[in-house]
Amino acid sequence: MIRNLFALKVHTPIVAILVMLIFSACSSTKEMEYFQDLPNTTVAKLAEMPDDQRVIANGDEINVVFVAKDDAAAAYFNKTALTNAVTTESENLSRTSSMNSNSGSGMNYLVDANGYIEFPQIGRVRAVGMTSGQLKEALTKMVSDKLKDPIVDVRFNSFRISVIGDVRNPGTYTLSMQKPTLLEALAAAGDLAPTAKRYDVQLYRDYKGERKITRIDLRKQDVLNNPDVFLMKHNDVLIVKPAINTIARENVTRFTAITGLAIGIVTLAFTIANN
Repeated sequence: MIRNLFALKVHTPIVAILVMLIFSACSSTKEMEYFQDLPNTTVAKLAEMPDDQRVIANGDEINVVFVAKDDAAAAYFNKTALTNAVTTESENLSRTSSMNSNSGSGMNYLVDANGYIEFPQIGRVRAVGMTSGQLKEALTKMVSDKLKDPIVDVRFNSFRISVIGDVRNPGTYTLSMQKPTLLEALAAAGDLAPTAKRYDVQLYRDYKGERKITRIDLRKQDVLNNPDVFLMKHNDVLIVKPAINTIARENVTRFTAITGLAIGIVTLAFTIANN
């Protein structure tokens, strides 16, 4: 009788603790989910994203490829042939920073502080404020008298995004895609940490002379349909806050250790009492 009473007293707190831990784990897992209000269907249709064209700015690196029926003539535009020329410091900055050994890959050009790019055989071209499509059109006209049926491809060579705060790998990342999304930016940083505030991620953006901070709730599907936050801009910064501070986190760790020790002691006492 005494043993049974002791066992009951021992089991009750253990069961209570286990139930609390189970419910706490379930709650934590739920809070870590993205887009919790998505319909429970196999396919959820989302809004189409607008084709928002990035505008060339000072310091951007642009990749340009010239293609024509005459490969040799086109290759001449894809190589640095600026010989016997006196260049200024700004021209040196705008000249290619790197070149692929394959001429079909074109060259990378840096837009200088004045918004210009120095092209071989073409000269200085003002690029700042243009989209890649507009620069492509302008360059095509410029080489049309030198190349037969020219095709010009213009791409941004880098897309820089910073992710700081409570993520697995905070830092600044250069993404290869032309139009990265919020999810791709978070993936580059290794995803949010388990302790991150998914309901209060801040997006800092300095775009076209306007600086603003937008709060994002990653638990809501509205994020997927909002191009202003879902589509990243060059030099965007994502700021992820921790859901609990360092002291609270240490307290949780300490409580878990004490709870584990207590369960071990109680279990040992129960084992001794039954022998």
